[in-house]
Amino acid sequence: MARTQSQAKTADLCEETLRELPAAKRAAWLGFLRAHTAIVKGLDADLIANFGIPLSAFQVLFGVAQAEDGYLRMSDVAEQARLSPSRASRVVSELERRGLLERRACEQDTRVVYAAITEAGRALASKLERLHFEGLERRFFSALSGEQVAELAELWPRVLEASATGT
Repeated sequence: MARTQSQAKTADLCEETLRELPAAKRAAWLGFLRAHTAIVKGLDADLIANFGIPLSAFQVLFGVAQAEDGYLRMSDVAEQARLSPSRASRVVSELERRGLLERRACEQDTRVVYAAITEAGRALASKLERLHFEGLERRFFSALSGEQVAELAELWPRVLEASATGT
C-alpha cells in the first residue's frame, strides 16, 4: 500500500524520535503501531464497503447485541466499545437513526439511559460479525502460525498489565 508524503514524513519523524531505542525494540514498537493502524483501517474499510457501517458502529452494535438482555447503559456502551462517552452517544444516535438501536429510559433512575438492540440491529450485527471475523482472520491471524498466536495470547496480558501499572 503506497504511503502519502505526509504519512512518510510522520513515519520518518517517529523513527527519528525513537532512535535512542535499540534496533529490536524500535522495530517491535513501530511494527506494532503500523500493524495496528493497518489492521484497524482495513477492518473499518471492509465494514464500510459492505454495509456502510464503520468499525466504531460495529463495536457498539456488537456490544449491545451481545448483552444478556439486549441492552446496555450508555456508559457501558462507551466502555465496551472503547469510545469516549460523547463519541459513543453520537454512534448510538446514528444507529438509532438507522433503526438498529433505540434509547430507553431507566424506570428506576431517570439519569440512566440504555441503548437497546432492535430486531433489524440484531440481524445486521450477525452479518457484520461474520465479515469482521473473516477480516480478522485474513488481516491478522493468517500471517501467524498457531504457535505465534498462542505466544501473543500469552504476551499481551503482560503488556497490558505493565501499561496499567507503569512498570
